[in-house]
Amino acid sequence: MSMFPIVKHLNPKAADGNILYQKGQHCISQGYMKDGQIMIQEALGLFTSVYGNVHADVISSYRLLARLDYIQGNHTEAIEKQHKACLLSERCHGLDSPSTIQEYITLAHYCFATNQVPASLKLLYRARYLLKLIHGERHPEMATIDTNIGLVLYWAAQFDAAEGFFKNALNMYETHQPKNVVKQALSNHLIARVLSFKSNFREAILHEKEACKTYRSILGDEHEKTKESTDFLKHLTQQAVSLQKTMNAMKNKENVKANLPVPCPPPQHRKVLETMNVANGIFFAVTSRQREQIKRIEKAEMEREMKLIAKEAGASDDQVQQAMKLAKGVLPEKEEQIEEEQLD
Repeated sequence: MSMFPIVKHLNPKAADGNILYQKGQHCISQGYMKDGQIMIQEALGLFTSVYGNVHADVISSYRLLARLDYIQGNHTEAIEKQHKACLLSERCHGLDSPSTIQEYITLAHYCFATNQVPASLKLLYRARYLLKLIHGERHPEMATIDTNIGLVLYWAAQFDAAEGFFKNALNMYETHQPKNVVKQALSNHLIARVLSFKSNFREAILHEKEACKTYRSILGDEHEKTKESTDFLKHLTQQAVSLQKTMNAMKNKENVKANLPVPCPPPQHRKVLETMNVANGIFFAVTSRQREQIKRIEKAEMEREMKLIAKEAGASDDQVQQAMKLAKGVLPEKEEQIEEEQLD
């Protein structure tokens, strides 16, 4: 008969807790993290005393406190609060609720921030299974889950599996969010990264060209993403030429050491985590000076790792120098500018 009963009921709210929660959100939006966190904690206490532990407002309070801890760098405390939010969501909303699935994704994100790769993968696989069970394979949120799984596998050096998840995420973005070209560019860039580790430079160049074209049209030539994509595209082109020269030398039975491609540096946890933050909608407000300091640290780490890998692979000194030039192009120095700012 397709008849469903309509149940009318009241949904009373804890007025004091609600007011504190809204004030805390307003403080956080204005940048007063500490004050907002204190208000949310007080609101959580009021919610618990009025509703008990199992209530949607209690879950949202734990979720927001966990995000504040994560933004402030307290990853362990963020995991603890987000774990409580997951448990309460399972009891309040059910195991197969979209809210519970979102809590799993967030907890997996925080676990990856503390290098808990197996736990992060288990949570993401469970979230993907539940979403597929409820809504099917073609749900738009599947793209976010696949991007997260691909990033964790990319960090774990499982490039074949990561490529499959990234390509599925790209397909979902093109199908369900055709206007969200920035997410498509991010997926193309990640696919190119994975393919470069598999030495499939031709296909990597095609994906990176799409990402670079999108960044240039949306963000402009001077944006960091555009410059990063352009430099990586140049690197892929150089690698493809070196690989072709190596294949020709092997065919002609000549010396191949002079033409070997420069090994790609391994994925850095900080860079992968930053990409995961962007994919999940978490952004950090940093000053230009802090950004330059981070770039200098990343540049030093990249140079050290590339030198080590090149020596282990038996690369020549010229190839090592080319790799260093590439690293300087990807992470340019602006020490003079920072010194001038400090003097001012």
